[in-house]
Amino acid sequence: MNFTLHQLEVFRKVAETQSVSKASRLLFLSQPAVSIQLRKLQEQFAIPLFRNVGRSIEITEFGFEIAALARHMLQKAEELKTKTLAYQGITAGQVKIVSASTGKYVMPYFLSRFAKQFPHVDLVMDVSNRQRSLEILVRQQADFALISVTPEDMELHSIHLLPQLLYLVCGRNEIIPDVHQNDWTAFPLMFREEGSGTRILMEKYFSEKGISYTVNRELTSNEAILQAVKAGLGMSVIPM
Repeated sequence: MNFTLHQLEVFRKVAETQSVSKASRLLFLSQPAVSIQLRKLQEQFAIPLFRNVGRSIEITEFGFEIAALARHMLQKAEELKTKTLAYQGITAGQVKIVSASTGKYVMPYFLSRFAKQFPHVDLVMDVSNRQRSLEILVRQQADFALISVTPEDMELHSIHLLPQLLYLVCGRNEIIPDVHQNDWTAFPLMFREEGSGTRILMEKYFSEKGISYTVNRELTSNEAILQAVKAGLGMSVIPM
């Protein structure tokens, strides 16, 4: 067999995404370039790795087996590269970071200096919500997590980076309730999903102030909430 690591990487990404177009975007390649690499890899095997179904691609059972082996081989190739650089006195490897959605605006600024100082270290950042970020960290699938609220029931080494300010926002034609008013049930409040750091802080504030409220809508991102507020669907608390 005479396949290349590049071909394995292309096939692995296609198998993960189940799509040539998605894989091409993630690999920063054109779709024809991805298709060529798939065809060249297939030529090395007598058993089909995939089937073309209309405009879609379907990975065979054998193909998934090869994709799993490819993932392992690519990992070992990366370890080989890292080991070689280490013997040359060069810091290399991969740092995986998972960030809650609000962190995506600030994390690149914290990483830029590190990236310049250690150009051979690959930085991988996964943006998700707070709950999933914690789950990934607990499963040790990431080295660091950036979240807004640190859980009290987990033993974590944490560093406070920035204060997070939350603002009550509403549309131009909405009336902001008095913060000293205890009954907010008449106001259309929109919340983030359960487990969100913003929601935890929001509920904590209402509880401490003895404010009663009703969750009118639940959205999964601050961007979605901001657009809903602009559209006049209600008010919410978001970091800014």
